[in-house]
Amino acid sequence: MVMDTNSDPQVFIWNGGEKVWRSGPWDGVQFTGVPDTATYSGFTFSFINNAQEVTYSFQVHNASIISHLGVVSTGNYGLLQRSTWVEAAGTWNLYWYAPKDQCDAVSPCGPNGVCDTNNLPVCSCLRGFTPKTPAAWALRDGRDGCGRSTPLDCRNGTDGFVKVRHAKVPDTERSVVDMGLTTLDQCRAACLRNCSCTAYASANVSAGGRCIGDGTGCVMWTTGLTDLRVYPDFGQDLYVRLAPADLGLLQSWPSPTPGPALPRRELWTSPPR
Repeated sequence: MVMDTNSDPQVFIWNGGEKVWRSGPWDGVQFTGVPDTATYSGFTFSFINNAQEVTYSFQVHNASIISHLGVVSTGNYGLLQRSTWVEAAGTWNLYWYAPKDQCDAVSPCGPNGVCDTNNLPVCSCLRGFTPKTPAAWALRDGRDGCGRSTPLDCRNGTDGFVKVRHAKVPDTERSVVDMGLTTLDQCRAACLRNCSCTAYASANVSAGGRCIGDGTGCVMWTTGLTDLRVYPDFGQDLYVRLAPADLGLLQSWPSPTPGPALPRRELWTSPPR
């Protein structure tokens, strides 16, 4: 298990030279890939990220309760497990573990794909994107990811954004973090000014900006959005840049049965100029 401190820090479990799980970045409350944290009681979590240190720690409020967090070997790869000691039973009780489902694997749906365990198949393309390898996607292999349907129109300033709710935000290894931007409006404007910017999100949602209103700071992506998944609840809002021609299009593969639009993806256009 390693914490990658490039750009917005995140934790990885490695199996040899292969990444098998990613925590997502710290959003001011929790790692975005560990939404279970929001349901914990009796724990306080701390994440420090400054010029002197990058550290994660936890504290149990009740001193009589013992809890540990560590990687346990399970044969082919390790599991990151949190356990608590149950005195009456004289044993450790498994409290949480990862990876735990298909979408916990690193980027099973490839760049610009979205993994959702509540959908079948679990992989779909972001709005405005289509599978790069349709034959592989038809066999439910989405690792090649998705390509943009329409080129962005940065020069004319007509691009907008689609909001993906309840997200484990994409891999932040090559993202740009600007804590000097204090609102989502400032973050959106900064992304629009940068023709390489493909998406943005709040860097810190501890003040209530997880899914409504503003957080603080800004994370911007300038590459393909990899290892993106969504949850039924919790998670974070992610704003994905689209060309105007795709702002009203929801694209998935294979084509789903006709029905209501997915509730977690909403249109977010740029303001009039």
